[in-house]
Amino acid sequence: MDLEYFIKVKKYNDFKTNTVETKYIAALLEKSFVSNETLCKQVETNCTLSRHEMGLALDELSDVVKAALLKGCKVQLGNLGTLRLKFDAKAQNSPEDVTRKTITRVKCVFQPSKDLVNAINNASIQKVDFLPQELE
Repeated sequence: MDLEYFIKVKKYNDFKTNTVETKYIAALLEKSFVSNETLCKQVETNCTLSRHEMGLALDELSDVVKAALLKGCKVQLGNLGTLRLKFDAKAQNSPEDVTRKTITRVKCVFQPSKDLVNAINNASIQKVDFLPQELE
């Protein structure tokens, strides 16, 4: 299966010279959104779980992963990779100045497994010669 890209125009403002510079960049063509229902249908064809059972399993997995993350745990998702939480915070001059208020954001970080990274790195990449209508 090929990954596809299109050429996207990017405009950069240079406020020092008061000019706009045009650059071009390869952008991934996202073909569609895969819903839970679609995932369940696809898994149903490859194993003994029914679509309904798979949906229940995904719902339960979601609850268990959320609870583990909120306890501060890293969560291994099989051959996909690992989820973990991370803080963005303002640096302080002393340990006493570090408080909850210095945390600016909590992020959920996904680290792909070596298997997933290898699959992505070995994917073929092709340019599309047309711009999808919704992106024009």
